[in-house]
Amino acid sequence: IRDIGVTGVQTCALPIYNEEVVGSDIAMSGCAEDEYGNLFVIAQNNDTETYILSKWNGISGAVITEIEITLDASVQDAYVEGNIAVDSNNNVILPLDWEEDGSGDYNTTYVKFNNDLDTVVWERTLLDADYGDLDQDCTALAIDSNDNIFVIGYGATLTKIDSNGDPIWAKIFANSSGLY
Repeated sequence: IRDIGVTGVQTCALPIYNEEVVGSDIAMSGCAEDEYGNLFVIAQNNDTETYILSKWNGISGAVITEIEITLDASVQDAYVEGNIAVDSNNNVILPLDWEEDGSGDYNTTYVKFNNDLDTVVWERTLLDADYGDLDQDCTALAIDSNDNIFVIGYGATLTKIDSNGDPIWAKIFANSSGLY
């Protein structure tokens, strides 16, 4: 276990600057860019089971703001699979995957923040019980031109969520052997 620092991000891949992220066991897992060139980076503090969502100036590498996100005490095994997105209004959509009370049921809570990260626009949870008990870990996330959100849940479900966070439809993929 060691402290890590961001070695830099340019289009979420190339090291170009060096800023310290405080924490003893921080795992950075995703980033997205807004129309102004700012980067939003999600990291998980594995020591405290909390998340750090930060906004960085993409030119200078300076941290503009960061918030710590804490989930309900009943949540265990919380993580982010590297998905984060920015819609056409520069709001940040963050999926937080989690297990409740060691049940083995994996769900995802989607949180939409404004661009300054000081307001939660909405929060919604997709439960695996609503999808034939298939885990809803968010493995992919995309936003269309109408700000609808498309989510792949653990490779077996596809859900369309409108810009207000309300599910529009969901599909469960299956083959001749049954559900994946």
